[in-house]
Amino acid sequence: CSNSLSTGEGLNMASAATSHRASAVQTRQSTSTSLLLHLSSVVLALVAILHVFLCPFTKVEESFSLQASHDLLFHGVFSLEEYDHHLFPGVVPRSFIGPAVVSAFSTPVVALSNATGIFNEAGQEPTRHYAQLVVRSTLALLVVYALNDFQRSAAAMFGTPEAAAAGFLTAVQFHLPFYMSRTLPNTFALVLVLFGMSAWLRGNMQTMIWTLVPAVVIFRSELVLLLGAICLSCLVYKRLTFVQMIKTGFLVGLLSLAGTILFDSWFWQRWLWPEGVVLYYNTVLNKSKNWGVLPFWWYFYSAIPKALSASLLLVPAGLVFDSRIRALVAPPMLFVLIYSFLPHKELRFILYVFPVLNLAAGVGCMRLWRWKPKSPSFARQFVQLAVMGVFVATAATTILYTTASYHNYPGGEALAKLHAFYADSPCQAISVHIAVPPAQTGVSLFGQSTSGRFTYSKAEEWSDDVSPTTFDVMLTGPNGAESYPDRSELFSVDGFDGISVAKQWPFISMRTSPHIMALGKSGAGPLFCHQTS
Repeated sequence: CSNSLSTGEGLNMASAATSHRASAVQTRQSTSTSLLLHLSSVVLALVAILHVFLCPFTKVEESFSLQASHDLLFHGVFSLEEYDHHLFPGVVPRSFIGPAVVSAFSTPVVALSNATGIFNEAGQEPTRHYAQLVVRSTLALLVVYALNDFQRSAAAMFGTPEAAAAGFLTAVQFHLPFYMSRTLPNTFALVLVLFGMSAWLRGNMQTMIWTLVPAVVIFRSELVLLLGAICLSCLVYKRLTFVQMIKTGFLVGLLSLAGTILFDSWFWQRWLWPEGVVLYYNTVLNKSKNWGVLPFWWYFYSAIPKALSASLLLVPAGLVFDSRIRALVAPPMLFVLIYSFLPHKELRFILYVFPVLNLAAGVGCMRLWRWKPKSPSFARQFVQLAVMGVFVATAATTILYTTASYHNYPGGEALAKLHAFYADSPCQAISVHIAVPPAQTGVSLFGQSTSGRFTYSKAEEWSDDVSPTTFDVMLTGPNGAESYPDRSELFSVDGFDGISVAKQWPFISMRTSPHIMALGKSGAGPLFCHQTS
């Protein structure tokens, strides 16, 4: 009996030790995969901010929200007469809620920068360009934070390695990281959509409605199609009842509508629902087609392949290996299909579907990576090599796109170059006219001098009080010299024209040509102070 007892105790102790070792291994594996998920978010944040510094300027589509962020930061909420949108309201009004949130998060860093002057460089014209970088970086980090929440929900459903793979695939792509810092209504909406889809994955339908409905009412009305597709899926799979959907949706919609009307009416100084005006403009008046029309299937054969690049090759694997991915991808694809009926199309209009497609690619990536064929033995190595090739090919296209974008903001570069051009000039009053081409390709209030030496005008029509003779310098398009033959060229800035294929390494080159010209009065240089009449 004594021997039997000793043997039994020994077996129990051995079993306990084995169980403990197995538990420790699982804990280490869980910790390592969790760290991998967080590492993917860190890498993505660094890539998004790198895009901010490589391409610090913005295009006309981002102009309203960027100028609004400037005015909120430097004029507060009461000096509305100083706000840019009163002079340049744009084709349709936009909400101030997105810029207000980003500006609120940016304020501590901008205030610290102003107090310490750490961005003021001796011998250079003082501007607020640093604040533009802060604003855009803040927005990028908000998107990354929301995407991390989505990935953590995805990890709970599909596995942490799959979610981490989706994060790394996103990081090596161009379009989503690039747009994360762009002050567009689509980007503001993306933050809410990511939180909403995260709640959808967790099965929290109430939270999903509470985040997606404000995105529809405040930022992008077409997201009602995505919300409808997701709700239809929830009804089919009985994760949500029709009564719950209507009751919660109506309440949140009413609160969101009241919030945007009250908030935005203050800044526009009239009763206004900005996104309602946009909805009327695009659907009832159907004027969005004035900005270009593309074929019905353009999102499917051009926008999505361009955005995902080689990562798209992994999506079918995810769809085949996991039926849950098919259920997850179906609503966003239905959204894209219905939205394709609108003739005017842009890639940024469907940003919201890329995280879901990247998750499908991440699932496909890991399932292929773990694949263990019976024969031949080299098949697994071949498949893993192909998966790594997808990452490399996607990163290569990102480098190409980034290089092109680097040359795509000549207006912002021209304004910075103008300030440097007059850095050593004794002139204390330099008037500058900014024509439409530079205004659409990077010029913003953040880039203007704060020294008081420069005055700027974006007047689009000449009058008795405002004419070409009024200005010392004119920033114009490439044909400026022909329009103003009495002026001399101070300098020009090249812009992106296209990509050429060469016979020698690196086989690809960027075509550029002068896009922006700075014209001064004949015979004038930086040391010549003009006397305007």
